[in-house]
Amino acid sequence: MKIAVVVTTFPPYHGGMGNVAEAQGRLLVQAGHEVTVFTTVAGAAAGGYVLRRLRPLLRIGNGALIPQLFWRLRGFDAVLLHWPAFGLLEAALVWRAIFGHRSRFFVYYHMDAAAAGVRGLIFALYNRMLLPLLLRAADLILVSSRDYAAQGLLGKAPEAVRQKIREIPLAVDTEFFSPGGCGSGEREHFGLAEKNILFVGGMDRAHDFKGVPILLSAFAAAAIPDARVHLVGDGELRESYERQAQELGLATAARFHGRLKRDELLTLYRCSGLLVLPSLNQSEAFGLTLLEAMAAGKPVIASNLPGVRTVVTDDVGWLAPPGDTLALARLLEEVWRAPERLLAKGQAARRRVLENYSLECLRRVLREII
Repeated sequence: MKIAVVVTTFPPYHGGMGNVAEAQGRLLVQAGHEVTVFTTVAGAAAGGYVLRRLRPLLRIGNGALIPQLFWRLRGFDAVLLHWPAFGLLEAALVWRAIFGHRSRFFVYYHMDAAAAGVRGLIFALYNRMLLPLLLRAADLILVSSRDYAAQGLLGKAPEAVRQKIREIPLAVDTEFFSPGGCGSGEREHFGLAEKNILFVGGMDRAHDFKGVPILLSAFAAAAIPDARVHLVGDGELRESYERQAQELGLATAARFHGRLKRDELLTLYRCSGLLVLPSLNQSEAFGLTLLEAMAAGKPVIASNLPGVRTVVTDDVGWLAPPGDTLALARLLEEVWRAPERLLAKGQAARRRVLENYSLECLRRVLREII
């Protein structure tokens, strides 16, 4: 089967949506399909699929107006569109109306599109006018979590749309992301302390919901001796986060590592005590970095949000109220008062990923649906 995967971002851009699309494309190729990935950014094809970068007429953030996409989708037996996809949605709808009657059309619904200011107004217009058309046009709507779907815009959609929803949890490479040691060389290279807290996520405006300021403020307020917080990621907001760390007196206790190579990221997972993902709202639907850390045998702290809370069960980590600095600070203190729990929860986290979120799990689900 000829399958087109349409996504706004793609590795090496650090974002969950592109990584999910890459993994799906790779597994579909392994299943014997002919896969072409259409994206708006320069990327690296490494999974046997063909990668096509389409030049946009207009770009705003990760959104891009690419009217020529509808023509490029001709001849495919199936199209898998990853939403949000501002500027790509319109071309997909035109393709569906003109050429796509006999093709299967899947929408992978990552998250509700929400923001403040002008972006929020644009998103609201899309949600009201074009998103309903997309959902009606899709044969199936794929989600990472039914919990998230039920609590967001999909939960308010007509019954005919909700009947199309299928759950396909995210997945990680559990052979690569695996437990391992942390030597003195690694500890010196990354400036590790006795207790190390890790954050991994984008630091651009498209990922301002990740809650980095909350994490920095909570870490500064928490009484945790000999501890450091390590932040992996980059973007135009990084400088403001670094200023905040300085103002909070975290000049040496907060380490900003920028974007890391995959091997370096694995080392930091293995060398850290736990991962924290303090997301602010339902722009966070799942949290792929949670699975990466858990696969490496580390417990996690995350915000109590729809979708996220399906990953972070009591045996693998802790949930904190979104946006509550003091609650997160108290939780960080509590975790380090009983460090023996970190090992037990980390072992349970590894087991949970192997049983529910491995690439083999994803392969089985894709085989059933596509």
